[in-house]
Amino acid sequence: MPVMLLLSEGKTTSKISLGFTVKKEDWNPEQQLVKPSHNEYRKYNEILKEVKERMNATWKKYHSTVSMFDKYDAMQVWKDFYNIEPKQATVKLQMKYMRDESFQMKTTPKSNIKIPYDKTAEIERLVKNYLAGVRDEEMNQLLDKAVKNASSDAVSKFKSAYKKYCDYSQREKKEQTFSRIENNFNLVKAYAKKNGLDVCFELFTKDFGSEFKQYLLKEHKNGNTGKIGMNNNAISNVLKNVKAMLNWCVNNELSTNLAFKSWNIKKESTDLQYLTEEQLIELRNFNIPIGSSYDRSRDLWMFSAYSSLRKSDIEAWVPSNVINDVITIKSQKVGKLCQIPLNDVTRSILNKYNGDLPKQADSKVNANIKEILKLMGYDSIMVNRVEYFGTQMKVNVIPLSEAITYHSGRRSFINLMISKGVHITHLSSMTGNSVKSLEIYYKSNPIELKKSMEKIRV
Repeated sequence: MPVMLLLSEGKTTSKISLGFTVKKEDWNPEQQLVKPSHNEYRKYNEILKEVKERMNATWKKYHSTVSMFDKYDAMQVWKDFYNIEPKQATVKLQMKYMRDESFQMKTTPKSNIKIPYDKTAEIERLVKNYLAGVRDEEMNQLLDKAVKNASSDAVSKFKSAYKKYCDYSQREKKEQTFSRIENNFNLVKAYAKKNGLDVCFELFTKDFGSEFKQYLLKEHKNGNTGKIGMNNNAISNVLKNVKAMLNWCVNNELSTNLAFKSWNIKKESTDLQYLTEEQLIELRNFNIPIGSSYDRSRDLWMFSAYSSLRKSDIEAWVPSNVINDVITIKSQKVGKLCQIPLNDVTRSILNKYNGDLPKQADSKVNANIKEILKLMGYDSIMVNRVEYFGTQMKVNVIPLSEAITYHSGRRSFINLMISKGVHITHLSSMTGNSVKSLEIYYKSNPIELKKSMEKIRV
């Protein structure tokens, strides 16, 4: 099936071949794009993108040149303006008086436009001014109208695709992940508004990634704290989520813009704050009223610290996750099957709740564990938190009680297992992390290195 550009004016149609063919089953008639099932769909869709851009430019020239004519050969003008190169788009005028008191205007590229006698001077002035680059108020209104119409269509197309992505995400993604989508795109809207740009697929150019990053780094103001600028890792998370949306749109044939593929998204290594084995024991033994909100928060945090389960897996916990004294669960985040043998701590927590786990919002667990650690005096233990803002490194000294979060329980488990000599492959099986991602926890320890060397005997 040859792919053609179809021009229509009233009952008259004309075709321009685009130089390639596809099978009917490889063509998406709604999106007017080649489906990913075709092995050259990216190449052909780029051609179609260029054609659409050329048509927009053609429409501007056509509209501003002949929109006020009462009678004209519209089809020929469309074809001529589309086919010529932009740098050759100069029109030479030849006026010829007609018996019906009108003038015949011949142009190069070839077209014959019949103009009523009383409008000849007005049309000739507009065309000559347009070609000479003169923009009077009337001409600017015509051009602005054409540009606004094209811009409005692009914005509407993006809004429709964005809504479809949100509907999909609400069905398929976790509530917390879904809630971030709107927040991230509010940042995109703020950036676009500041720069006088429309939020459409054309906004996301190859340079958007670095330019948007600079905006978030230097200009974005946090509505809650009033703080100016985001750190590198927060920016990386925003760009990652925007990129995920654009990739989904391409995969679902809602967009052909692949510029986002070239964005450089890099996450800085972070401080892996955790509690040591001694601190974990102290937290376990700290006196808290049984059944209180603090008690439930500690149990949930300790279950994570002695099982490695993420908060999303704990929220989805069911007693049947334990099979033959082994936690067998598919990770909500990475989709891997994790197997973690029960130990005295996890077994006692499950027995306390008859095989289940208490329900509590992760924000409440975060807040409560910080308060418990303050009561234990951990607000006097200071630790470093490193943040990167562009190329600048900022070291903040904060209390350990403030640095510990729900996720710190998982980090505490990993470091506890490493201190017990658990092999990295076994740790990977329990946590669902790849061996590579676990390497950051294995830090060089001079004492352990010395012990290893002493094992060598001659």
